[in-house]
Amino acid sequence: MSQVNLEIFKAALSLSVGVVTLGLGWFVGNRLSLKWNLIQKRREIDMANVQQFYSLYGEFKEVVKIWRVIKRNKDSALAIPSDSRWSLLARACAVEGKNEAILVKIATERDLEEKALVQLGLFRQAIQKLRESIRDDTEVGAIIISAFNEDPTSDGATNRLRRVAGVRQRDFDAKLTSFKASRVEKE
Repeated sequence: MSQVNLEIFKAALSLSVGVVTLGLGWFVGNRLSLKWNLIQKRREIDMANVQQFYSLYGEFKEVVKIWRVIKRNKDSALAIPSDSRWSLLARACAVEGKNEAILVKIATERDLEEKALVQLGLFRQAIQKLRESIRDDTEVGAIIISAFNEDPTSDGATNRLRRVAGVRQRDFDAKLTSFKASRVEKE
């Protein structure tokens, strides 16, 4: 009988080791799979945000260029429709609204460096300046764009958003003056 008990014990031990190994493999595999899926989803969201930002920047540049053509050719033979200013103002308002939405996403979802936050704020001011230039029927100045950093944390999202929104017209004007001065020095 002891030989039978020994074989039963060996079989039970082998079964236990197999079950524990399968359980650990399943648990670790699911954890790794979940982590990888989260990383992949974050990358997809980042790519969508970048694509949205680039699209917004393209719209912004388009409106700026059209507005410059209208302002510079006001008295030329170029036939400019009478409602051009109004339609460009509507487009500039739409661009500004989309920009506010993407800035909220970027500032709250990403842990950005101070420089990037200021640059996003300057870009926000540039878009506002475009809208105001069309509204006031004046020509628009230079454009400022930014890049941003990786590795977000949710800590400080409100603070980052405040820093982006805290960039004011005077900050934009100072940066624009500095930009113009650097271009003159290069020439």
